[in-house]
Order: sequence, then C-alpha cells, then structure tokens
Amino acid sequence: MAVAGRRCCGCCHRMAGLLLAVSVLLLAGAQLAESSCSGTTTTASLIGDAELAVKIGQMLPGAHRRISAADLPAARPPPPAGGWAMCDWDCASSVEVKSSERGETRGGAFTVDVTFKPLKGVTADAMVWLLRNLHRDAVSPLDGRSYPMYLLFHGVDHLHHEATPADDVRVGTVFTWCEMPLTGCTYNRSSAAEPWTCPRERGRGFVAGDPASAWANRFHTRVNMTVTRFDRGSIEFVSRETNPFFGPPGTDAATRVVATTRHTWSDSPDGLRLRSQQWVGLMAPGSNTEFDTSPIAPVTNLIIKNEYLDAAANLPKNITAAAYGGALHFLQEYGSLSTWLPDLYAGRTQG
Repeated sequence: MAVAGRRCCGCCHRMAGLLLAVSVLLLAGAQLAESSCSGTTTTASLIGDAELAVKIGQMLPGAHRRISAADLPAARPPPPAGGWAMCDWDCASSVEVKSSERGETRGGAFTVDVTFKPLKGVTADAMVWLLRNLHRDAVSPLDGRSYPMYLLFHGVDHLHHEATPADDVRVGTVFTWCEMPLTGCTYNRSSAAEPWTCPRERGRGFVAGDPASAWANRFHTRVNMTVTRFDRGSIEFVSRETNPFFGPPGTDAATRVVATTRHTWSDSPDGLRLRSQQWVGLMAPGSNTEFDTSPIAPVTNLIIKNEYLDAAANLPKNITAAAYGGALHFLQEYGSLSTWLPDLYAGRTQG
C-alpha cells in the first residue's frame, strides 16, 4: 500500500488567524476610543454582534478552507452497479443535534452526537488500522486499481485527506480533511426534524475536469485538525486558532479550539459499537468541548458560522442544516464500513 503523495493546497490556513488578529486589534482600538467618550459604549453594542462579525469576516480571505479545481481527485473508485448504497438515518440508534440558531447551545455554534447501530464485521483493531492508514492508497475490490483509501471511505463526498507526518499517526499528527458533504442531497428546513435526504444509491462525486459551475458554490469543508487522543477505543482531533482577541499573546487563552471531533468505539458480539461527536464554536480556554460563554463568544461564533458556511448556494447561512449534514455524513462514512473495511483489513499489507 503506497503513501499518497498529493498535497492539499490549503497552505494559507494560518494566514486567516493573522488577518483576523489585525482586524480585531483595529476594532479594539475603536472600542477603546468609544468607551473613553461614553464610559459604556462598545463596538459590539454600537453596531451589533452580527454586523461586527460581518465586518471582521470581510477582512478574511477564507482561502484556507475553500477548494479549487486542484483539490478534486483525478479519478474515483467506480461505484457498484446501481451506485453507492450508503447508510442513512436508519443506521443510527440515536442522533442528537443542537444549534445556536435554535437556542440550544450555550456559547457554541452547534453540536452533533451520533450513536450507530452495531457495525457488523468491523472490529476495534480494524478501526484503529483504518485511521492509521486512511491517508494512504488501497486497492478497490471493484476494479482492482489503487485509489486513495479516503475515496473508498466515501466514494461521493470525499476529495482528499492527509496526515502530517505521514509515517505514524499519533497524538500531534495533523489531519487535513477536504470534502464536499452530501453531494446530490437536498435539505428541507420546513421539516420539524430539518432532515437531509440523499438518493439511496448515489453516483460518483466530482472529479478533476468537471466544470467549476457544477461544484464551486456548493457547501464544502477543508480543515486542518490536530490529533489530541488516539488509542484502541477512541480518537479525537481539534482545530485551533490563535488570536489576541481571545486572550493576551503568549498565554493559553490566546489559542483556542474552535472545532472538535471525537469518535469512541468498542467491540461487541453484534459488531463494533461506535459513537461520533462534534463540537463547533469557540471553546473556553484549555477546553476541547466546553464552549466559551464570555462576551467575545457571540461575535467569534458568528465569524465561525460565516466562514464555515461561506457562500454555499445549497446551504445559505444555515448552521442548523450544516449540523444535520455533519450527522448524516458521519452515518454515510462510518455506518457503511461493514460493506468494505473487513475485507480490506483482512488483506492488509500495511501495519
């Protein structure tokens, strides 16, 4: 199994934090000037959290999370006859979504908590192996050709994935996730449960050569996340941002987690028992999962929302839809492991 050599072109990830720092310092200066005159007025109270977030967000290029034609895979594993049959909501034993739009999170943008029905044939050892090697190539059982394993993991939504360093995934490894969740799916906000609906059998996802008009304005994610925990029964990885808006430079408060993903699993006679959780929003200093509730949180979370959703035509500024989309994407990825991972793990050549 060869290591995939293609690199994500999101190298300007850290620039966004720097530009945000500059913009916040300018706004902080304006705030100090205002408060010196009135003793009570602040920038946020004068123009409102939403408008302040937009003003800050307009100073950010957003390039660290946008995709380009270079991010699309050259080829994808061919789908089975009739298309990819992926797990849906019925593959979960429970799904809990909380969003700031509905007043359900205290300080954060959204949380997702999915408990899967047992994954038959999948073991804890296979799960660890998958996460250690997901950035490598693997042979598709459908045509005998080699593809990035990440494209086997989700043949429609995934674009590419990296691990740095690539030789050994461990605490401190940086994962790069590039994907276009729920390609070809639709969202119904008028529903009480706000569900996404996907074709039960889906065709291929986008590839290099597809016109930009077909994919450029769709919801997508590109994010660098650092592994903070990895053992035989769990993995956790976080996205961090450093900014003087969060706290004094050089202190722990200045660097905050803004997104956390955690998967926990265990063996059972019925198959692997898996739980997937995600927290998105500004976290309290030193925490990966406890949201900040200080006065800086509302503005920061609006920036996160604006940057996270960008200009997605199929998800216009709807963080609740994004949260439900994340839950369904988890189900499609991990809930479908039984269909391909046991055979790939049994024939593994990479430890």
